[in-house]
Amino acid sequence: EKLEELPGKSRSPRALILAPTRELSMQIAAELASLRGGSGLRIGVFYGGQPIGIQLKELSAGVDIAIGTPGRLIDLMERNRLPLEHIRFAVLDEADEMLDMGFIEDIENILSSTPAEKRMLMFSATMPHSVLSIAARFMRDYEIVRSEGGELTHDRTEQVWYDVRREDKLEALSRIIDLEESLYGIVF
Repeated sequence: EKLEELPGKSRSPRALILAPTRELSMQIAAELASLRGGSGLRIGVFYGGQPIGIQLKELSAGVDIAIGTPGRLIDLMERNRLPLEHIRFAVLDEADEMLDMGFIEDIENILSSTPAEKRMLMFSATMPHSVLSIAARFMRDYEIVRSEGGELTHDRTEQVWYDVRREDKLEALSRIIDLEESLYGIVF
């Protein structure tokens, strides 16, 4: 499903990604930027430790995908600068870490401000009650996917790496996908 333009001049976010730290937020933004190609999607990263004025300017210019830490996102929402009524996709990365850091109320406030009909993904290394509670409250008909036996295995996994220049990354990945008949993988 694509993040289509909103009618009119609005550049309100249509995707929201929450992460526990600024480092992970910046990493997610860098990966998305490397994959967006010529789509023109605007990615905004919002975290504490950076002057908020820079982030307010970015929001004024409009973003399609908002990535950030719960604390800063709440701050922007309280200033009425982060509209979430057009969110179509929400992702919680390292949900258990965010909840361990005491962000449960912030996460609930953020998700309560998004439309109920959004698609939502939540990634968590562990499944404590607080993570399941968020899933039950904000995800319709959710499904839990976990590794068998509780441990990750590499028995059926072949790991391959290619050293390519940054500007050739997308072309190299496209060629690999075209050459492999049954490629299943995650690209970072």
